[in-house]
Order: sequence, then structure tokens, then C-alpha cells
Amino acid sequence: MKLGIIGFGHLASAFTEGVLKSDYLNSEQIMITSLTDKTKEDALQKFGIASYSTNSELATNSDYIIISVKPHLYADIINEIKDSIKPNTIILSFMAGTKLSQLEELLPENSKLARVMPNIAMAVRESLTTICPNSALTEPEISEISHLFNAVGKVITTTEENLEKISAVSSSGLGFVGYLLNAFEMASLDLGLPEKYKELISTQTFLGAVKTVQETDISSKQLSDKVATKGGSTIEGLYVLMDHKVDENIVKAVNASFNKLSQLSKK
Repeated sequence: MKLGIIGFGHLASAFTEGVLKSDYLNSEQIMITSLTDKTKEDALQKFGIASYSTNSELATNSDYIIISVKPHLYADIINEIKDSIKPNTIILSFMAGTKLSQLEELLPENSKLARVMPNIAMAVRESLTTICPNSALTEPEISEISHLFNAVGKVITTTEENLEKISAVSSSGLGFVGYLLNAFEMASLDLGLPEKYKELISTQTFLGAVKTVQETDISSKQLSDKVATKGGSTIEGLYVLMDHKVDENIVKAVNASFNKLSQLSKK
């Protein structure tokens, strides 16, 4: 497999780091293009992957093409590569809010295409990646795409409508969890604990909660109820979270992200 990546920002870099760690691909199988020489040099130094000088050259030499640029650039990119794409090349779009129909309108007829919404946890092979294939892709090809992204985490194959909803929870949610982790670190410091402990305390607390839900028959609600016994210290803290409607505000945050994705799709 020869995989070309157009644009090498945070998502593309995280994918490359994770897929190389997994040994699913090696550095000789991946090539990139980027607007800046510095990005190309960094990719070569960090991952050992080389670059093409043009997007059309990359398209000519790729079995898979990942487009990972800002969404408003999609038409320029497609117009640049559409005449260079080989038959049966599979195109994967990381572009938020850019519909399959928008891409298909510019691509050659019956182009094989999927929208792919991962998150930067690909770098540590813990992304949740949502895949929405178009009708030109066969079941074996969809399976191959899933195997590629299973190398960097877990995969859900779904409809385009669900893809954007899952992205609001998972991709944006990664930022929300980072925000909460930072709040736990601040709480550790507020209690006067040494700064050297703050990251371990917060991350291990979240990791313990996640693994308990993943690996036992205890749900997230049951975990909360189990720890917050009547008259204990945990329930006192939960009362504060309930008073400030933290759960409702997280739901509002996810909905705000989804609404923004919907606005991007309409533009």
C-alpha cells in the first residue's frame, strides 16, 4: 500500500505517529505534501517520511489519499488532483463538515471515497475513528479502511449524519476531557499537593474510571453511585457538581460542537 497525505497538521501527524508505532505501515509507504518546507523537514526528521513537491504528483503515486486540510480548501485540492488519481484509488477525507456529496461533485464519477473523523489520540493508538463510506466502496475495501484505522484505535462505521454527531462527542470531547483533567490538576495544587504529583493523580483517576467501565459490568452511573456513598466525602463533592449542573453543561458543550459542525456543512 502506498499512502499519500495532503496536509500535515495535527491530525495527519497523529495518524502517522500511531500507524508507524503499530507497524501496520512503514515510513517508506507514506508520502506527504505540505505548503511549508518546515513541515516537510519535520516529517522527515520525526517520522522518516519524504514528500512530493505537488499534490498531483502525490495522487499519481498513491493507492490511498488522505486529505487533511482546512475544509474551505477542499475544492482547490480536489481540482488539483482529480485528473491524476489512479483508478481504484481510495480517498479519505479528514475535513470536518465537508459532505461526501460536495467531494463527489468534483471528483471523477464513481470515485472511491470515505469521510473519516478521528482524533489526535491516534498518536497513542487510542482514537475513536468514525468512518462513512460512499456507495462506490466495496465491502472488502471498507473492511480494509477499518483495519487501517483499527491500527490507531477503535473504529465505528456509520452514516454521515451519525459521523458528525459522534465527532462532536469524541473528537471535540477529547478537548473537553483535557479541560477536565486540567481542572483536576488545579484541584490537586489547590490542596497544597506537590506539583510533581498533579498529572499522575488526574490521569490515573480518569484511567481507573475508564477501565472500570470498560472491563467490568459496572456502568458509569453505577460507578458514581458506588463511590458516592451516603454521608461520605464523595457525595459532598458531587453535590457541588450537581448544583452547578456540570452534566447538563457538558451536554450543552457537545451540542455546541455539533451545531458548529452542522454550520460548516451548510457553508
